[in-house]
Amino acid sequence: ERLRKEKVVRVLADQEDRPTYVRDLSAAIRKIAGYLLSLSKKGPEENYHGIFHVCNAGETTRYEMTSKIKEYLGLKEVAIEKLDKLPSESRPALRPKYASMSTKHYETFFKTKLRRWEDSLKEYLSGGA
Repeated sequence: ERLRKEKVVRVLADQEDRPTYVRDLSAAIRKIAGYLLSLSKKGPEENYHGIFHVCNAGETTRYEMTSKIKEYLGLKEVAIEKLDKLPSESRPALRPKYASMSTKHYETFFKTKLRRWEDSLKEYLSGGA
């Protein structure tokens, strides 16, 4: 909305992580839940201990993601300015510069690849088809 309403949008570029589209996350949760349900049907001796991290593939900053949104929406009139950092007192929570989770365990276990964040973003912006 800010890209549509403002002439200049200032966005942080000092943190890198992996965005997650809720539709991709919910598909992964269904897959995990199905697996756990199949284990429970085998009996109480069957169980799984582990953690699956799920997020879209590829790393980005908020600045890079905002630039992609501008591109995908074809917004030409707005400028995006890069903020390298905000003072810690301006942030509700401090975040690490690099916060990308590895999805290797999930992808190996379920023999699947998670799609790139750019593809998910494009779907989201087109109405979530």
